Amino acid sequence: MLKANLFICLLSIVTFSPILCMISQFQCQPYTQASSDKTTKTRDRITEWVGSPTTINIGIITKDIIVIRQTTPQEQLCTCFGYAIAQATGTTVPLTLYENIGNRTSTINIEKFFEQTEHPQKNGLVIYTTDKDNRTINHVGFIIDQKTFESKWGFFTNIIQHSLFSIPTFYGNTASFWALKKEFRSSEGKEILLKNIRNDALIFNKALHHKTMIRTMLIMSTTIFILSRLIMSFIAHP
Repeated sequence: MLKANLFICLLSIVTFSPILCMISQFQCQPYTQASSDKTTKTRDRITEWVGSPTTINIGIITKDIIVIRQTTPQEQLCTCFGYAIAQATGTTVPLTLYENIGNRTSTINIEKFFEQTEHPQKNGLVIYTTDKDNRTINHVGFIIDQKTFESKWGFFTNIIQHSLFSIPTFYGNTASFWALKKEFRSSEGKEILLKNIRNDALIFNKALHHKTMIRTMLIMSTTIFILSRLIMSFIAHP
């Protein structure tokens, strides 16, 4: 019984997901890309360009994308999530998204610090989801102005400025806009913001570390148990 209870306890820790990377609800109607053969073809070509940037001339595909610079070594370690939030808040804490058995989790909860707006606001975030009915975050960008957005595309080694839907197809067809909550916009609020981001990231990373360690221990112990049973069975019935 003790072993069974211990196993259940360990399993609950392993399956614990600190922060689901999902918008709880849309306060404003998100923007959905208009469907047409031309836009679909353009986005398909953008997706191809991300896979083969040296063999495809992006200028021929669209004028809505500008490669502004190479990523720094620190930026290359993070995803779009960490890059966009760093631009919007000034934080230097590494933030990212993780895939966890079909669920996407994030270092911090965006909705704790940002609120949705009807239109893009300078220095805010644009969040992309598959469609208006799917609230799982696929991509996050930084808002330069109402028509220009900046983001890091996965492990692509360039920082890109682009129009709203001049992005790879796998980021989805729906965009919503987010600005820092009012309590974080003053100088004092910014200090609180950065402190909270740092603390939340620390808690998440500790949970992720413990979860990884326990999962590894469970896999190892299960493997040893199966092997020992096979050996005992072979000894008993040579």
